[in-house]
Amino acid sequence: MPSCPARSRLQILAAGTLLLMAAACREQWLPHRAAASARLVHSLPRIAVGDVVVGRAATERRVWLLTLGRRLYTLDMSRPSAREVAVEGFEPDDAPWGLARTADASLWTLAQRQVLARLSEHGRIVERLPLSRPYASVFGSGGRLVYQIADFDPPAPALVAGAPDGSRLEPWGPLMTRAFPRPRAESMALNLVTCGLGDGPALPCWFVGDTLVAVTDGRAGRQVPLEKLAPLAPEEVLAGESPRRPIRDAAIGGTGEIWVLSWQDPTDDAPTARRSTRSVARSVSYLRQYTAEGSLRRVVPLPEPGRLILALGGRSAYVLTADGLILEVPL
Repeated sequence: MPSCPARSRLQILAAGTLLLMAAACREQWLPHRAAASARLVHSLPRIAVGDVVVGRAATERRVWLLTLGRRLYTLDMSRPSAREVAVEGFEPDDAPWGLARTADASLWTLAQRQVLARLSEHGRIVERLPLSRPYASVFGSGGRLVYQIADFDPPAPALVAGAPDGSRLEPWGPLMTRAFPRPRAESMALNLVTCGLGDGPALPCWFVGDTLVAVTDGRAGRQVPLEKLAPLAPEEVLAGESPRRPIRDAAIGGTGEIWVLSWQDPTDDAPTARRSTRSVARSVSYLRQYTAEGSLRRVVPLPEPGRLILALGGRSAYVLTADGLILEVPL
């Protein structure tokens, strides 16, 4: 991985977008094979090839992806179609991270740790707002902005929600930062949070390397331990170059089920992240379906290593692969 500023290194660790090499699926590993296999959506171009996806926002039909290379992708999943634009208006020192959409259809990203930027859908910065404290990322929930706090003293709320200017903040969700006997920068990295695709205002959020998912709309919420997944040791999280994160992405289905994109072998009754002998080049991705309580119901093997879940809808899920392809996965 190329060198980058400390802020970017920590956030790239949270993004979960390390590019992987494609690998053949071994169906004999899977006790719950899908009846139909995933297929490529040939009508869509490759997305974010060789670039890091730093943020995602979504509505029922549309998905926006922002990359570290300052490109904005707009996907219409009902057609499907895609548009790519270079974002104009970033300053030289900006390192965008996170993407959120508010009720007025505005797109927001952290241009810097204490600067929030509003983007037009045409890919231009139209507003910059100073923030009173540093944040590590920003997500969207029910029209509100959800910030991950960067300067915290554990235990403290990991996420807060409020207005775009950082006012009227209140704790959001049940995730509390954890104390580690390590330097502050490492403690921050171990407390980084990623949030997936929600159902309405409820989002699934989790600590990088963990297997506990908090599903919350900021008011009510639950913490769901996912079975047959192994958390990473702190050393593996800090290494930042392992494709073996138990949860690469997650999404909430229409009936409350949890879909998880993961590398881990679902037939292992006692999975241990450190025990795997498969190399990065042989990594295999799976789309796992969990009940709302965290019980594994179904596993769908993917023919390409997955990066993000783009959408859940009807009878299909759409997954962005490491090679920038989009897979339609029958559910």
